Amino acid sequence: MKNNVNNIIPVDNTMKQFEDHLLSHDRVILSAKFGDGKSFFLNEFKKRIKNDPNTPFELITLYPVNYQVLENKDVFEIIKHDVLLQILLLKIIDINYTVTNEMAFAFYMQTHFCSVAETFFSMLSSIGYAEQFSLHLLGCFKTVGWLKKLKEKVNEYKREIDQTELFDNYLSKFDESTIYDNDIITKIIRDNIVAYQKKTKKKVVLVIEDMDRLDPAHLFRIMNIFSAHMDNCYHGLLSDDCTPVGNKFGVSNVVFVMHEENTRALYHHFYGVNADYEGYMSKFYNKDIFKFSLNKEKEDYALRLIMQKTGIEEDKVREIFNSGFLVEKSLRDIVFSLDKVEEQFQSLEVTEGVKPDSQLLKLFVIAKRLGVTNKDLVTVIARRFKAFDHFYIDRLLPLVAYNPNAKKMDNVYIETENRGAYYLLADRIDDAGICIPTIMDCYNKPSYVGLDLKQRIFQMLSMLG
Repeated sequence: MKNNVNNIIPVDNTMKQFEDHLLSHDRVILSAKFGDGKSFFLNEFKKRIKNDPNTPFELITLYPVNYQVLENKDVFEIIKHDVLLQILLLKIIDINYTVTNEMAFAFYMQTHFCSVAETFFSMLSSIGYAEQFSLHLLGCFKTVGWLKKLKEKVNEYKREIDQTELFDNYLSKFDESTIYDNDIITKIIRDNIVAYQKKTKKKVVLVIEDMDRLDPAHLFRIMNIFSAHMDNCYHGLLSDDCTPVGNKFGVSNVVFVMHEENTRALYHHFYGVNADYEGYMSKFYNKDIFKFSLNKEKEDYALRLIMQKTGIEEDKVREIFNSGFLVEKSLRDIVFSLDKVEEQFQSLEVTEGVKPDSQLLKLFVIAKRLGVTNKDLVTVIARRFKAFDHFYIDRLLPLVAYNPNAKKMDNVYIETENRGAYYLLADRIDDAGICIPTIMDCYNKPSYVGLDLKQRIFQMLSMLG
């Protein structure tokens, strides 16, 4: 069995449901608990879109966790440039896009006389793009003809002597048709996204990822920025292509990825229990929330990973975890619990130079990491010993019998309802750490048996950390 999430967790049905949701909702909240696989699901969804030439979607993804150190104004500037860079890579921008004199002047004024290259690429480090990615972007920019035209027009303005007169002339042309906030970058993005959607009949979807990773203050800063800019059309500047349900940048859909119930709790903590949460959140979704869950798939995935790691069959693994236990754990917790398991008991020996069989020990370490208590593990192990389960006894008896004070193995006294009482002796251990136990029936309970079975098992579990 390959340790490949894609081979183990089937998400086709959920992806189809999400596609239908996008087709019927302009603004979407994709909600699931932190660690429940939202990022995994979206990555699989992106792969599906990339590999399907007939897909109706094109995705742009933002990661606002990269913007946390910035002021509100700076955040929106970064968002615009991040979107611009992504639509450039996706070939959404028309290489022959027309740059007007008014646009060139607006860009010139907004960038404080910086060069085109300085303006765009100064944003890359803030967005978090790697140097190799930046070089790739440079190559893309060289193919875009309108950037050259923009630079030429900007340089023309730089050569003008009377900047005040030029500025006055530009302001005299300002009217209701001028782009909102005099924002040249937004206009370039919107014009090209709208044209691309008309040309390809595809929906451009803007995904705001990893919102659960934001601290509460920054979470609402980001949401307030999007709320304000999605509401521009309400501010009396309605035009033919701007409707009260429109999205920023002209995209067909905006998807906010978060745990909505957690956001509700944070909102009321931040703004008070009487604050209108539903009214606030209604700007970020319409109709209903897409609640994402892979509980059954996640439990099966976790079981298979643990079975693969330990080599133990499913019924014995399930016995360790109560029903629904693994569902409550995040995928991250499950994957991390499997990391460097054997290292946690690498110093243990059953006889000099012989290490114990690791199968059950690995299972117990994983269970303890995931939060199964020693008390619950003791109950399962004791039950298996009393049922004379050789899979447990042959692998664990040397450790259960070990007396750390005397540095030898004791006889282990066991009482059962059906078999009566008996001693287990770990006097034969092979080179793989497997014990071949000796059984001695005990017809009368001895006056002294040392630690009872559960105490011995608890002592063994303490050796695992």
